[in-house]
Amino acid sequence: VALTVADDGASATGWVQGLAAFMPSRTVVVPGDAGVDFDARVGGNERPVGWDMGQLSDAHLLFALRVALSDVHITVLGSGDEWEVRLVDDAGSWARVTPAAEGGLARYGGTRRLIDEVERAWDQWCAHGRPELYDYGLTVTDEGRVQYAWAWDPAAGPRWPLTPRARRRPRPVPRAPVS
Repeated sequence: VALTVADDGASATGWVQGLAAFMPSRTVVVPGDAGVDFDARVGGNERPVGWDMGQLSDAHLLFALRVALSDVHITVLGSGDEWEVRLVDDAGSWARVTPAAEGGLARYGGTRRLIDEVERAWDQWCAHGRPELYDYGLTVTDEGRVQYAWAWDPAAGPRWPLTPRARRRPRPVPRAPVS
């Protein structure tokens, strides 16, 4: 995102210019589902999912969901008929969606129903006309304390507040003892 500071200096706004990622340090645990053993998750709840979750290979939809649910880590594995979607938040709520007869089967647990939140965000994206990732922008105000994404128009377009993740202390990766 390339931000332009307003003339009064109180805010900055800009459009998404492209996607970027940075290689994490080897000494820090990567956020997301790193360290979560989804195969060992038992209990929780399950329900069918009406969406074809394999559609999450659409970069525009996936970007929209990550904007709407900025505190949820969304991982899509596989493609076609062989796919899996994993959702995790920093408080330990989780969901795993796998293929089933009519769409997918969601297994989930924790204090939040992440699969329900994804479905609501997906519906919202459709209702807003399915904006593509380059239709999005970002505005920062109040000395950086308020940040929100928007689609099409920073003043009149739909908005999504961006929730800053709680500051975490990096957890060192255990290393084998040196002899």
